[in-house]
Amino acid sequence: RLLALFDLTARKTEKVSKVAYFRWRGYLCRYIRPIEDHNSLPPLVAVHGFAASCMQFTGLANALHLGRNHPMPVYALDLIGFGHAEKPPLSITQYVWEQCVKDFLLGIVGRPAVLMGNSIGGYMVQSAAAFLGPQLCLGIVLLNSAGPLFSMEEYEQLLESGGGTVLERMRRGFGEEAQLPKYAPPPQWLVDFGAWFLLSGLQPRIEGILKSLYPSNPNSVGDLAVEILRDSKDPFASNVIGCFS
Repeated sequence: RLLALFDLTARKTEKVSKVAYFRWRGYLCRYIRPIEDHNSLPPLVAVHGFAASCMQFTGLANALHLGRNHPMPVYALDLIGFGHAEKPPLSITQYVWEQCVKDFLLGIVGRPAVLMGNSIGGYMVQSAAAFLGPQLCLGIVLLNSAGPLFSMEEYEQLLESGGGTVLERMRRGFGEEAQLPKYAPPPQWLVDFGAWFLLSGLQPRIEGILKSLYPSNPNSVGDLAVEILRDSKDPFASNVIGCFS
């Protein structure tokens, strides 16, 4: 709550976007929205990648607004567990993030929009779009979207070698009959310790990792690295890594 209050009262230099908060299932989540939205064009709803935040898209919002006869309004949110959103000790999965994106579009943006996702955010917008349908999701933009790309022939060979999709295998039976491995998660204390240990090792290397991920313009990652480092020091920040693993 104090962090949200600071965000809302701090002086902002942005000419296009403003910071706001909404409660998703009771948890505070930060987002950016246009200072002025005249509904002239469908908005762009941006979803960040793993460990990033909505502030990654402020430059894009400026580029799609300033100097244009028909500015495109840009909305972006912090997924729960990242950025300045709350980081509750929940079991955070892709389904939680997907629902967060859907509720953000329906409750905050409130009209049909184009969904854009970076890295794992690309998975979230595709999942949300499949639920929302073409009446609410007018299009999808994928930026370095997470996951491998297969030709149809490669995909069919992969399915055949694995016994079909998970749904097809489940319909054939259960256990060994469905060719699904038994669920055997590690103890929770081991997951928590491993996530904390991994996060502690990654924190000093954040800027170097980002420069390797964005080699075409590595000098621009400084601010992003500072934001990710700050966000990673919030209580329960390591929980996201534990859940993700």
